Amino acid sequence: RDRPGGGGVADEGRATGKLGSLGTLAGGIAHDMNNVLTVITGNIGLAQLEAPAHCGNLLSFLARAGQAAQQAARLSGQLLTFSKGGAPLKKVASVADLLSRAAEFSLYGSNLRAAVEIEDHLGKAEIDVPQIEQVVNALMINAREAMPNGGAVAVSAENFRVTEDMALPLAPGRYIRVAIADGGSGVPPELATKIFDPYFTTKASSSGLGLSIGYSIVKKHGGFLHLESTSSAGANFVFYLPISQAKATSDSLQPN
Repeated sequence: RDRPGGGGVADEGRATGKLGSLGTLAGGIAHDMNNVLTVITGNIGLAQLEAPAHCGNLLSFLARAGQAAQQAARLSGQLLTFSKGGAPLKKVASVADLLSRAAEFSLYGSNLRAAVEIEDHLGKAEIDVPQIEQVVNALMINAREAMPNGGAVAVSAENFRVTEDMALPLAPGRYIRVAIADGGSGVPPELATKIFDPYFTTKASSSGLGLSIGYSIVKKHGGFLHLESTSSAGANFVFYLPISQAKATSDSLQPN
């Protein structure tokens, strides 16, 4: 598949503008939601303690309410990624290890497999590990939705040098280039410029936040995420992370 042509800077500016306009609003909503959820989950917990043991239906209803509150808390965490409160807590880590683990985990229980190809001596990056795992997860879920009949999702990573003559909104230098390619029907041309818009989705069960949050996370890491190519044979998403010269610590892959 072809490497990126023109339009990268224009697309980056468009997406950045939309995400930036939502930052303050998302942060405020997330903090207010967390305050409400603290009260809700606390009272659910108290109700579960006070409910008689023989009231099975009541306990079941309370458990479902608790699960719904946890889902809302995860959504709140996604909203925080748009705001300053979602700034990455970076440390030098192995992207190779993260990518292999996250790709397999994201496809667990599906009829897909990850075909992972990582360049030897792949560089390390200064990253927020859980946030980059979230990016990989969003791209793998996108691939799952594109391939309902199963197959292999191609996941690759290589050391890559960005130069000034490339149509990429990145400073020249050394990066890790991660590509995740599915074997679906591709992204229709009329949707290609919308897929990173917050809340845009063609799936009734989707929040429409996965790709837009992934874009925001990578940008906050000094990188860039985009749809590099698409055709009737599938879509190829690529993101770049700056290579760090520092050494990874032994606990770099442990969640913060």
